[in-house]
Amino acid sequence: MTIDANTPHVETVLVTGGRGFIGSHLVSLLCEQGYRVVSVDIANGNLSAHPRSIQLDADIRDVRKMEEVFSQYDFSCVFDLASYTEVGLTMDEYQCNVDQTHAMVRLVRNYSTPKYIFYSTQFVHRVKGQAPKNEVDYKPTECYGASKVISEKYIRENLPEEQWLILRPSYIWGPGLERFRDGLLYRLAKKQFLITSDKKFKRYYGYVETIAAQTIAFSKMPFSALPHKVYYISDASLSMNTFCSHLAAALGVGGAWYAPSFVIQCLGLAGEIMGKVSLPRPINSMQARELTTNFPIPIQRTIEATGCSTDYSLAARKMIEWACQDEDFCQKIGAKAI
Repeated sequence: MTIDANTPHVETVLVTGGRGFIGSHLVSLLCEQGYRVVSVDIANGNLSAHPRSIQLDADIRDVRKMEEVFSQYDFSCVFDLASYTEVGLTMDEYQCNVDQTHAMVRLVRNYSTPKYIFYSTQFVHRVKGQAPKNEVDYKPTECYGASKVISEKYIRENLPEEQWLILRPSYIWGPGLERFRDGLLYRLAKKQFLITSDKKFKRYYGYVETIAAQTIAFSKMPFSALPHKVYYISDASLSMNTFCSHLAAALGVGGAWYAPSFVIQCLGLAGEIMGKVSLPRPINSMQARELTTNFPIPIQRTIEATGCSTDYSLAARKMIEWACQDEDFCQKIGAKAI
């Protein structure tokens, strides 16, 4: 859709990765709040039909194309969500993430964009039972997290502090996330989902609409006045039992089984062996680790700063309503499609 770039009194922002799961929700909420949103992506995904949304097909590493975009629109803020998030790859395969950050930082700097918000990841620091000691306490355990560490460092080195803010999402869920529907939600509906019986285990889930609201709330704040340059975005921690109970109640069927953490970890190791011989595996070692290990993050300061949190009962109902629009999913769990 074409909108005059010079229309007065309309704040214009750029969202990279705007057709992705989080990006599409962010674009929608920005449009609802009155922003004109230029969404740039190369993926086929969720195309916003909102009249304030401008959808562009472009690789943000394409210097000429992106310079045309920045020349046409006077952006008040860039939300940089574009990222290759497939897990288990090599550093060479994640190099595109670093290259994209370099390209966007140069554009933001050269065109004097007032605000740049970069989406990093919680995986830049992964230590059992320990929150990061500070904003540059980097301890990634795999290459995806390591690629984001490189990007964070580049931003710090090449933009003035008042211009940028780094956000680190936790586990984000909500309508539109097919792997959540076909994974956790399906297994929960079929009573095939296993959670730890350790009552001390907590996990950080972020409902996607809340994450979008937190992101926009931060964008409205003067970055120079914020006490931190890095914020995690998520809801407060909760037990897997509580999380699954909300979803099971909305489903009207299903539930979870409980097992000691060491049993789940053993299943993860077994899954790795099964995967090597091309057998279907119920769980891999990384999933087992994430489902049994506490990785605390400093989320309270985000909730206090933005005032955004989730009504889990309502969020679960929205998730199920979306999931049940898929006939195959409904057929698999024995529910009626909406």
